[in-house]
Amino acid sequence: MRVFISWLIANLEIVGAIILLPFIWYFISNHTIDPAFQAKPMWIRLALASLIIAFMGSSPTEGTLGDVINLCMSIAGAGVIILMLSHGSIGQLVIGGVIGIVCGIATAVFTATNFYDLVSLRWLYSNSATAKFEASALYSFSRFCIAFHIGAYAYALTF
Repeated sequence: MRVFISWLIANLEIVGAIILLPFIWYFISNHTIDPAFQAKPMWIRLALASLIIAFMGSSPTEGTLGDVINLCMSIAGAGVIILMLSHGSIGQLVIGGVIGIVCGIATAVFTATNFYDLVSLRWLYSNSATAKFEASALYSFSRFCIAFHIGAYAYALTF
């Protein structure tokens, strides 16, 4: 089971898009303002869901600055969706933030404790302990950002 969870976390960008798909489908099915859109064929709805996944899906970043920018965009994007659909409820915004933080912390802790299962053994033998610690901390932060993104958007799209 640990190997499977490690594989999921290592491929969180792809898994995130798959996890968000039912939430996006629910959102599109229930929150379209135009009644004419409801009469459109299913393939058009599926195409729209694919576009939303492309824009809201987790995108891989290069470096910590990219992760911080991605985290800020996730907070802003999910926050706007929650505030628009809950009519400005700060409580719902806090719940969305807590869900995102819990998903992020759980993923970051698992990543930090099982870092050696997530990386190649060849990489481990050729680097120093300091390089391993730095890579472990940065990778854990990266996984935190992606998991926060997935949790916050999954909650935001359930309205």
